[in-house]
Amino acid sequence: MVTSDDKIRVTIELATIGEPELITSISIEHEKLDKVNKATESLQLDQYESMAKSEGFIVVDGTSGIEEQQQLVRNTVMRLVSSYKEQLLPQQQQFQRQKAQVSSK
Repeated sequence: MVTSDDKIRVTIELATIGEPELITSISIEHEKLDKVNKATESLQLDQYESMAKSEGFIVVDGTSGIEEQQQLVRNTVMRLVSSYKEQLLPQQQQFQRQKAQVSSK
């Protein structure tokens, strides 16, 4: 449940839906639509941050400068590639030893 902090309250409640693919639209009516939008955006951000933590997403702040965003993505990719290479290297070395043994026979 998300509630705005303003005097006029907007409350959005989510229920578990068995087959969400059957939902084609959701209609929300309120005299202060901007309050509904604010509450909905807050809910979406909360959901995204929760997924980022549980799924290990790397969060890039879209409000920061493009150079900063690009550097964060580059650094993250380089770190992941380096980690992958470190994990792969022992397997490659073992394969090369086996290949050399087979070819020397």
